[in-house]
Amino acid sequence: MFLPFSIYEAGSFDFSRLTLEEWIPIIYYGIVVTVVAFILWFQGVSRVPSSTAAVFTGIMPVSAVLLSYLILKESFLWSHLIGVLCVLLGIGLIGRGRRKQEKGDLPLAIVLNDVFTIRLSHSSASYK
Repeated sequence: MFLPFSIYEAGSFDFSRLTLEEWIPIIYYGIVVTVVAFILWFQGVSRVPSSTAAVFTGIMPVSAVLLSYLILKESFLWSHLIGVLCVLLGIGLIGRGRRKQEKGDLPLAIVLNDVFTIRLSHSSASYK
């Protein structure tokens, strides 16, 4: 996504000015923090049910907002709070709908959950 912009910027950047001490963190972030982290994330997500993967996917931006506020001292806006509440509400509705389906009811949340699960796994949803 950012590759065209980085290629454009690389044309006007003098890479020979960087020392080995400056290249090491760049390579570390490029390989370990990005590539290895994504490999581990997708390995973990592929081994859990789609509903669990969906919860963790939803929690990622919530944790990013909270950690940026706590560690980086960034501002916490009303839009952040509304976003966090929407994510938590969505996770709660999915969990609530699943419990109701186990009891034999079929609320609207289950229909939304089945649609969501089908999109994630590309197969029909099954609940135990």
